[in-house]
Amino acid sequence: MPELVFKRLDPGYPNFRSRTTIVQFSDIFRIMLMKHKQGVWLDTDVYLLKQFHPDPSKPYLARENRFRVGVSALYLPHDHPIIREFEAYVAASYPLPRWLGLRRGKLRPLYYRMTGKDITPAAIGITIFGNDGISRLARKYGIFKNAAPQENFYYWVGKEATRIYDPAYGLEPMKHPDFIGFHIHKKHKEVVSLQPGSFYMWAIDRVKSLLDAPFHDAVETIQ
Repeated sequence: MPELVFKRLDPGYPNFRSRTTIVQFSDIFRIMLMKHKQGVWLDTDVYLLKQFHPDPSKPYLARENRFRVGVSALYLPHDHPIIREFEAYVAASYPLPRWLGLRRGKLRPLYYRMTGKDITPAAIGITIFGNDGISRLARKYGIFKNAAPQENFYYWVGKEATRIYDPAYGLEPMKHPDFIGFHIHKKHKEVVSLQPGSFYMWAIDRVKSLLDAPFHDAVETIQ
């Protein structure tokens, strides 16, 4: 990716003023990987329970809720129009992508100009290249309606995401036929709870031998 993209995301580059910039770079980077046929994207905090091999000829995204899709498990064919939208942004000089809605694309930038604030992607919102951006583009290109069920990777979201630490809910997600894995969204130290009987502790126990093993041995075990 051109270095100018970093400067557009954050004028303070190489000294980033916001951690949001790093997240947004990652959002753009994963789409560029798909442009170069590098396969499916899975966030590092996705815990897989089943093999996941989406059809390489079709886009894959799963609903996070009724209104948007998640981007922690994502695949787009290399010639998909959503990728071309990102390519156009990377090649352009304007600070914000053209797919934003009225509030983030028009009203907030107008307010920033009136108050003398910098108009940067980080200032406008962390999800403009992620959940919100991909959801808008998925609707534009007619694939939102074909998104996979929420249960594929986002069985619990929002406040319910902490249920993975609660033994009262146990292994409930695994009983659903559409369940493939879980995006562990809530993982800051204030919410993590190591309670026996919870989905989280069960998941940790399954890979504990790999976590305790030297890296080389763990890789050989996985293979």
